[in-house]
Amino acid sequence: MSPAQTMVLARPELRELQNGADELQNRRQEREALARHSQLPEHRVVFLKQVHGDGNIEVRATALPAREPYQGEGDALYTELTDTLLVIRTADCLPVLLEVSGAGRTVAAAIHGGWRGLKSEIVYKTLQRILTEKFSDHAPETVRAAFGPAISGPVYEVSADVAEHFSEVRPRPEHPGKYLLDLKASARNQLERALKANGLPADRLVFDPQHEGCTYSENTRFYSYRRGEKYGRILNTICIKAS
Repeated sequence: MSPAQTMVLARPELRELQNGADELQNRRQEREALARHSQLPEHRVVFLKQVHGDGNIEVRATALPAREPYQGEGDALYTELTDTLLVIRTADCLPVLLEVSGAGRTVAAAIHGGWRGLKSEIVYKTLQRILTEKFSDHAPETVRAAFGPAISGPVYEVSADVAEHFSEVRPRPEHPGKYLLDLKASARNQLERALKANGLPADRLVFDPQHEGCTYSENTRFYSYRRGEKYGRILNTICIKAS
């Protein structure tokens, strides 16, 4: 089994697929595009109906969707299946892609990390569940994490009622009552706390920076809801390739 492969798509043709009222049809078209790009059958491309919560779902062989693209309702997917593409859609929220491996076992996860999900500790809860369910007998050797494009700390302004739930904020003096929130720092802290809760050292966590970027500032590369682009989305994926 080869390591999990991550992929981020923010291509112009995907904007057209999303610029319409038929949500389910849009997801089916996105699934077709991802299947072609990844050279996988369509039923191996798995979406969630994202709700900005803390729910996580394991993708099993018996639960793979056929015509219906949604695996269920929630904001994180994880699986041990090979050649199964997990998809998280974002516009400014933080996509967190994980590969947890050791003792001949590999688990991939894709997490939708908006401020509401991070407030509910979705990153911590997802990694905690993987470690508890899949690595209770043998500790993982490595937890590889990749953060996809998201609105960055220097420009992500939030109100006091959001900021009060996070330690990863700082005041914005020029805008009284406003704060700057660092989503990546929040997610990283949750990953480190999950490792610590399972007696694992922090050096088991390895970051891959290749997909990072600021959706708000890099307007020629990424979609941004906060910048006023209501329909465009970035498709963030991870897949364990069969050897």
